[in-house]
Amino acid sequence: GLIIEATYLDVEADLAREFSHLTAKQAATLAKKAGVRQLFLTHISRRYREKDVLEEAQAIFPDVVVARDFDQHKIVKGK
Repeated sequence: GLIIEATYLDVEADLAREFSHLTAKQAATLAKKAGVRQLFLTHISRRYREKDVLEEAQAIFPDVVVARDFDQHKIVKGK
């Protein structure tokens, strides 16, 4: 699995670049290129609805989870 921040949606890709962050679309693209099986998105701006973040990422990479503080997820090597 890949755990990565996705502070912005692609509509604000310029802001993401300016502040050295990623969009959900960029994170999903990286996950796809890396060949991982699951993507965990973190550090998402409160300005976005979780549904919108998931939709943007899942359009590129289907197995996406929005991780929240204190969530626990099991990541198994090789799966």
